[in-house]
Amino acid sequence: MFKRSLLIVAIALSFSLSHAASASVSAGNSASEQSLPLTIDDILDNAQTIQTEMLNQNRMEALLLVSLSMPEASLKRLAADAKDAGVPLVFRGVPVDPKAPANKPLLNPQSLQAFNFLVELGASVELNPEIFKEFGVTEVPMLIIRKHQQKSPESSGSCGNQDADAAQNAALVLGDVTLGYMLDTLTDRQDEIGKEAQRLRQKLGERP
Repeated sequence: MFKRSLLIVAIALSFSLSHAASASVSAGNSASEQSLPLTIDDILDNAQTIQTEMLNQNRMEALLLVSLSMPEASLKRLAADAKDAGVPLVFRGVPVDPKAPANKPLLNPQSLQAFNFLVELGASVELNPEIFKEFGVTEVPMLIIRKHQQKSPESSGSCGNQDADAAQNAALVLGDVTLGYMLDTLTDRQDEIGKEAQRLRQKLGERP
C-alpha cells in the first residue's frame, strides 16, 4: 500500500510540474505570484485519472533520466532530441535552496523555475523520484524503455515479484551520449522494446 501511494505521488508530481512549469514560463517573473496546484491534496486529486489509466493498460514507455547537475549544454541537447522523440526528461526532484525558509514547500514556483530553460525548448519535464529508486539509478543520463503491465490483485502484495517483472520488461542505457545513440543500442532487439526504440529513433531522422 505504501509503495502504491508513492507511485501515485510520483505520477502526480509529473502532472503538476508539467502544468506549473508551463505557467511559470508564460508568466515570466510574475510566476511567483501565481497560485499553483502544488499541495499534496491538489496533486493527488489531479493524478487519480492518470494513475488509473496507467495501471489498467499494457503500454510501452520511454523515460530519459537526467539531473540539473549535468552541464547545461548536454541538457539542452538532450531536451531538443527528447522533444522531437516525445520522450520526457525525468528528474529525481527539485533543487534544494539552503536559504529557503524551513516552512516553505519544496514544490513552489521558485524551485520550478530551475527547469524553465528546458520547458522553453519544448521538452516535457517530469519529477519522479520513485523511478530512480525502482531501478537503483545513481548515474545519469539514462534512457529507460519499459513495458507497463496491468497488475493483478493477486500480485499487489508481492513487491519482490513486481520488481523482478519490472526489470525483466525494461531496458536501460547509460552514457553521456545523444538520445539517438542510446536508441541505436536497442533497435536490434527482437521484442517490443526494440520496436519502441525503432519507432522513437525514426522521429529523430538522420541526426546522430
